[in-house]
Amino acid sequence: MRLYTILAIALVVLSSCNSKPTGNVKTQEPVDSLVNIESVDSNEVHNEYFNDTLANWTDSEIVNNHHELVDVAQYVWLMNRHDTVPQNIDFLLKEVERINPKLVAYYDKHHKARGLNEEQKIDSVLNEIENVYEPMTSGSTWSIIGGQSVYLALDSYREALLFSRMLQKAQNEKLRAALREEMLKWRAFEHNLSLYFSGVARLYYWGGSISTPASLMAHQGVISSRIEDQKNLWAILFDKKVLKSGVNLSQTESNFMQSLKQPLDRVYSDDLSKDFEDYVEEYKGTQKLQSDIKNTLNQWLKARESLGLAANLQKNEFQWATEALLTKYSKDVITIATNP
Repeated sequence: MRLYTILAIALVVLSSCNSKPTGNVKTQEPVDSLVNIESVDSNEVHNEYFNDTLANWTDSEIVNNHHELVDVAQYVWLMNRHDTVPQNIDFLLKEVERINPKLVAYYDKHHKARGLNEEQKIDSVLNEIENVYEPMTSGSTWSIIGGQSVYLALDSYREALLFSRMLQKAQNEKLRAALREEMLKWRAFEHNLSLYFSGVARLYYWGGSISTPASLMAHQGVISSRIEDQKNLWAILFDKKVLKSGVNLSQTESNFMQSLKQPLDRVYSDDLSKDFEDYVEEYKGTQKLQSDIKNTLNQWLKARESLGLAANLQKNEFQWATEALLTKYSKDVITIATNP
């Protein structure tokens, strides 16, 4: 089961157990065209997601004070809730193309600052959404889940946005094809890695109210690190910066795979395994992901190498960013099963 589906179920369960105070909240009409999204294949979307709105998961004060921002944020939020296959990068590109003008329109309506280009306006609105939802990332479990789901959606959108911008920046079809292939293989690797990080977090906090927020944060951590990697790629490919490292990529890969085993060993509990069948199922499913991660990692590394060749870069020039990303993940996955 994909992580988005798991989180959707968690939200539904949580909503049945918690009554959100409505106060004098004004009911918001859905923003235009949310249900009729041209770029989404009807076979790829769970229609029940469209019966939910971001305003339902947003604190009343935020809805009252920033209702138009919540409306535009819903586009980004719903995009991240689609149960699309990880490799569907055309879906990502079409959604970015569809949503970007709405972000620009919001900026033009609410900000008088001049001299910003469209990319800067888009980034500004994404940052504004993040700032407005920041209070929800602490407090009650319900609030944290709502706020963290927005943070996850924002980073997922930024990832797709950077990919789109790199394709536009590429000067030839050979490089664009290599960028697409790298992203295609990355999405498969990211999918498995996110499930693994989230699974470790759920096992570590098993039975606690923080379990779902922790899994969301773990997933977001995978994507936020990828965003930094994309910025490194941009610097190498388009700013012609030379970034070198003395670390051997093969050794880094080996260290990364080894690091995945440590937190899973730490979170295992004999007592829980005896008492809870779903705990055992979660543990075995997370454990199985190690082989899936290894397979998709190898495919991504090959696509990554091909991208360097397409950009006419020396092999050692391009490996720094890859090493930095895998090293970051090696540290992060251990931290998930260490921090209280």
